Amino acid sequence: MAQAMKLVGIDVWKETNSENQELSTKRNKTHIQNRLPMQKWAFYIVIATLLFIGGGSATGAEISGIEQLIGLRIPPKILGSKQGDLPGWNTLGGSILSSNGNTILIERGYIKDEGGFVLIQVDRDMTRTVIDGRRLPINLLRYQLQNGKLAWRKNAINRYGIERCEKKGDVGVYVGLMKPEHGKEGCLHYSRQVKMAWRLNEKTTKLDDVSPVGVYCFYPDAEDECSK
Repeated sequence: MAQAMKLVGIDVWKETNSENQELSTKRNKTHIQNRLPMQKWAFYIVIATLLFIGGGSATGAEISGIEQLIGLRIPPKILGSKQGDLPGWNTLGGSILSSNGNTILIERGYIKDEGGFVLIQVDRDMTRTVIDGRRLPINLLRYQLQNGKLAWRKNAINRYGIERCEKKGDVGVYVGLMKPEHGKEGCLHYSRQVKMAWRLNEKTTKLDDVSPVGVYCFYPDAEDECSK
């Protein structure tokens, strides 16, 4: 009888221990199931935070005053009236960049304390549209700006300016930030002293940043040919 009770006790212990293990397993599963959604939410929160930070830095980046001119349209002048100007833009002259289809002008100038240039498309009805533009390092240019006022630097002729450029083996249209070659400041020549360069994308009518290597620009701020 004692042996029977002993066996019964073992069976009861086994049954109780089995129930405890089953209960512990259920608790562990419940804990894991409860933890997984929290891990998922934590993952989503991290991703959302990164996207917010990344998006904030992109959208929060400073847009230059020259870039803000892109997309502006100026209607053609009406007989007896003057065509409007770009708001805040002070022109320093320009030239024709391309005349395939619509005419595209490159116009140098400044706005507030920013120096640079804009590309202007001129339609057949003489409507002008700013299709692209660049702000340039003011310390490289021939002038300096302070409180929106321009002052030409000493030896400005030896500093950088924006000109139409070319590249050997490429019929594309280039724009370059260039200066005259040493000893040729007083004569017309093609200079390879190019600091920055852009190529006109005919499909988008935008400027693509390119390497200045191999790009040469015509220096127009003189009267005589260097060969003379």
